[in-house]
Amino acid sequence: MNEEIKQLEEKRAKLKSEETALINELYNVFDDTDYDEEHDRQLEKHFNSPEIRLENITMRIRDMDEKIGSYRRTEFLKNNIAKINKNSTKTLDEDYLNRNELAKVIADLIKQQNKNDKLSIGLLGEWGSGKSTFLSLVRKQLDEDSNIIQFNASKYDDQEQIWYSLLLAVSEKYLSNKKIRFKKVRYIYNSILAKKETDLLIGSIVAPVLFITSTTLFSEYIQKNNDFPNFLGVLTGVSSIITGVLSYDLLKRLYGNIRDYFNSSKEKFMKQLKYPNYKKYLGTRENVRQDLIVFKNLIIKQSNSESTSKNMVIMVDELDRCSDTTIINFFSSIEAFIDIPGIIFVFSINPEIVYPVVAKAIPHRKADEKELNVYNQTRLGAMFIEKYINIFFTLPISSNYNSYIKEILTDIIDEQSIEKITILINTISNKKKTTPREIKKILDLIMIYNTEFPDLTLVEFSTLLIMKYYYKDFTNIFSEINPRSNIPFKELRNSKFKLEKTLDIPDAIILCAKDLLAESNMNSISSSMYKIERILLFT
Repeated sequence: MNEEIKQLEEKRAKLKSEETALINELYNVFDDTDYDEEHDRQLEKHFNSPEIRLENITMRIRDMDEKIGSYRRTEFLKNNIAKINKNSTKTLDEDYLNRNELAKVIADLIKQQNKNDKLSIGLLGEWGSGKSTFLSLVRKQLDEDSNIIQFNASKYDDQEQIWYSLLLAVSEKYLSNKKIRFKKVRYIYNSILAKKETDLLIGSIVAPVLFITSTTLFSEYIQKNNDFPNFLGVLTGVSSIITGVLSYDLLKRLYGNIRDYFNSSKEKFMKQLKYPNYKKYLGTRENVRQDLIVFKNLIIKQSNSESTSKNMVIMVDELDRCSDTTIINFFSSIEAFIDIPGIIFVFSINPEIVYPVVAKAIPHRKADEKELNVYNQTRLGAMFIEKYINIFFTLPISSNYNSYIKEILTDIIDEQSIEKITILINTISNKKKTTPREIKKILDLIMIYNTEFPDLTLVEFSTLLIMKYYYKDFTNIFSEINPRSNIPFKELRNSKFKLEKTLDIPDAIILCAKDLLAESNMNSISSSMYKIERILLFT
């Protein structure tokens, strides 16, 4: 493959020389000469044949660029994919956005709660702001507390079953260690006690005893008294049947519960917790509440470590990825569960998604025309949720991605290039809202495609990609420069650059991008932008 790339690059270099010669022949492109459209038309007419040759050569170069780029990308990924994966994984587990202190504050707040305290925390942030990663930081600060249950709501987007799904996550935590069968028995026993169904337990034991005792006594009595009429035998049979029926009914209820737990694997047991069988078993929200209390007590009791929380902590994530129906069902039911003593809830919420959805479901009210806009719907949703969540933390958006970018690109891209890319991203982040997910996506694109642009350095390609992502009209700055110009930007007068306020790009960002593109030229950018736009088309 390396030999093929070498041959293609040699052919490309030859074509590039021909292209440059033809550009110099066709266009008198110097900075001290204004671009004359009429003169240009005359030149095109006069040099018609070279013009055609130029277009043909450009097309052939583009075709070779595709082949060379494909080879280079394959080689690059083959040599660096393990590093890319390693660096990306580290950014999910460590703090590279200076958020560890806030995570510690939240963890300390949880640790300070007394046994059976009630607390609900709302963690607010838009899509891509790093809410899930931040929850991981909080868990680390809690010393991987064994009383923590992580609930991914989008994984169980089953609308009316959402709270049963949360109960499933709690039960999985309880059964996560050994002695599963023993734990199931313990759960059944505690559940029966909690729901005050001891009559079921006692009745199911007493009824069989009554059945056996009555049958034995009647049999012995009849044997000793032969003079008794036959109807006593019938009476004995009837009494035994009645006792047996009562016993059978009670036995069946208890046996049914125990059988469902003991005659199934853990997977089947979990499925029953999640799907309608378990819902049938529970019946109502109150039963879900009671089971949460039972599980909470069992989980805390089985945790012997002094460092673990005295309460059970349930972290609810990815609600903003659920359907509107599921979100509404979740928060319309929240009142039944949020005040359970000894359970601390941490909700990860995207206000832009969740609040307007919740506002639609506020009972006993009808929105008027003024309230139908997104802003007011968001406020109404916030007011509803604020009734149930004690304290809110808004996840800070970073404008300093130094550590984050370095960690993703280290050992893959040279340090000098990393530094220049970081300067541009930080400059943009100071003027425009950015998110870690966006930055990560852009850096991934840079790593994957940077070898496919022979006419651009890595920094030049990165600059064009980043600027085009955040400012679609960025290339209008170059609209007065001849698209075939080979003159480096640093040699052009500033008047050649169209710096209009209508572009809505802050001057600091334009100057930063212009500095990073100083060695580039309009011809290289023009021939590359179609491909950059294609890369960004669906991102």
